[in-house]
Amino acid sequence: MLISNILTAINSLVFIVSVILPKDVHSSRVLELSDGFIEMKNDGHWFILFYAPWCGHCKKLEPIWRHVAQALHHSDIRVGKIDCTRYKRVVSEFGLTGYPTIMFFRDREGEFKFNSERSTEEMVHFAKRLARPPVQEVTDSKDIDMLKQTNKNFFMFIGKSVGHTWDLFYDLAKQYQAHSYFYITPEITGKQHFIFGETPAVVVYKEEQHYSFNAEEWDMDFNTSLTQWINTERFDTFVKVTRSNIHHMLETNKYLVLALVEENKIEKLPPHHSEFLQMVESVIVKNRERFHRDF
Repeated sequence: MLISNILTAINSLVFIVSVILPKDVHSSRVLELSDGFIEMKNDGHWFILFYAPWCGHCKKLEPIWRHVAQALHHSDIRVGKIDCTRYKRVVSEFGLTGYPTIMFFRDREGEFKFNSERSTEEMVHFAKRLARPPVQEVTDSKDIDMLKQTNKNFFMFIGKSVGHTWDLFYDLAKQYQAHSYFYITPEITGKQHFIFGETPAVVVYKEEQHYSFNAEEWDMDFNTSLTQWINTERFDTFVKVTRSNIHHMLETNKYLVLALVEENKIEKLPPHHSEFLQMVESVIVKNRERFHRDF
């Protein structure tokens, strides 16, 4: 009887551990930080969620933030969160005005606020972009194939890393690094994947297509035209507008045409609304060359 009771207790303990352990392991990816983070922020890469326990949006974000931490666990990016009702010094230190606020800290190079859709994919890409150099070199054709599979949007400089065009591209990469990936590849490698004129050339890859920058299509100086082109091409042709990205879209100085639909609580569309969006998207894609410059 004693042995039977012991075995029963062990089995129960094993069951309890098996239920709790995965949750604990998953939760432990997010570091619980205090206002001592102020002295640590320049040490490496940090991706931090500033929150308040009473905030409904923060509660909704909590499981997504755990997924972000899990996805970045094997990188050099540390993911943490700070309760701003307990550690109020961080509020004034980082100028926090609302919750949740998400920020990336990169060594001593600066702080970057996340202002996009709060999905796991968007936040992970945001952190990975900022943890890398502004422009990364790609010399192997197979690596470009991999980029096309893993990055839905990226800019490629084709040519040598010298001259005015390169300098401007690098400066723009630093400016827009939080929003897009930027790469450089030799002409011989670029020709295997993209169609372009003379080098140096700049192309954008998105929606399984690539488009080349042509300064002659813009009625402005070269610097302004390349800047404007990158700022507009970082968006998909038919993009979902949210309160997080609408101010970025207005900065493109394009006309904004909206297709209004109604999502339910889990962001799903009724069938007739989904069909309507598909119809609008097909018209936009087919007429891209005609309307994309201004809309």
